[in-house]
Amino acid sequence: MVGENDFSDNEITYLNDSIAMVKSQNIRKNQEWPDGSKMDDRYVNHLRVYKNKDGEWLIINHMISQAWPKRRPIITSVTEN
Repeated sequence: MVGENDFSDNEITYLNDSIAMVKSQNIRKNQEWPDGSKMDDRYVNHLRVYKNKDGEWLIINHMISQAWPKRRPIITSVTEN
C-alpha cells in the first residue's frame, strides 16, 4: 500500500544475556482506501523477542497490533416515542 512510515526509536529490554525484547511503533500515514478516499493514520505497534544463539541475535517471536483513532458513533436512525 502506498503511504509513509514514521518509525519511533526502538526500546530494547534485555531479560538476560541471551533474551531481548524490542518494542517499537510506526505511524502509517497518507494511505488510501481502494475507492481513493484518505485513511486515518494508523498506529502500528511491534513487539519482537530475540534470542542470542552462538553470538547471533535471532528473532523468535513477533507480535504486531494496530490501533485506529476512536471515532464518534454514527447514528443511523432516530426513534420517537
